[in-house]
Amino acid sequence: MWQLFSHQHYFGIRWIDQEQLHITVHFLGEVENETIAQIALQLPVICNSIPAFDLQIENFRTVSKNQKPTMIWAQLEDHLSFSALCLSLRSSFPTGETRMPQPHITLARIRQLHQLPFDLPKAKPFLIPVNSVELWESHLHADGSKYQVLGQWKLKK
Repeated sequence: MWQLFSHQHYFGIRWIDQEQLHITVHFLGEVENETIAQIALQLPVICNSIPAFDLQIENFRTVSKNQKPTMIWAQLEDHLSFSALCLSLRSSFPTGETRMPQPHITLARIRQLHQLPFDLPKAKPFLIPVNSVELWESHLHADGSKYQVLGQWKLKK
């Protein structure tokens, strides 16, 4: 998937480094260290209640804001276990998020473009195994966010 895009560079498009690609199940925002410790205690319980599952890529798409593209996603098909995991985390760690979970991988962030200078390719179906949850901390840099893994918990087998 990554090689479909990374060989071309366009002004205004920042591709996400391969090691930074991820599927967000719940965005917490800024939290205190005490909250992180509580999350680390509750995540094993939540993960033990959700069976491992596979997500299938559905297509590539642009996400727009004010009629301008802002991101390129690998859109994944909805899955009941993904939704259950997202909603369980929202319930345990509320942030005010009310939108339905949309499984996706952000491939690029777009600035200052009114349209993409290329067409997105058709996605070839393949499965992404989801068998664990990681807690990531985001660090903002001039060239985008960099993530650090704080912990990992296995989903139920």
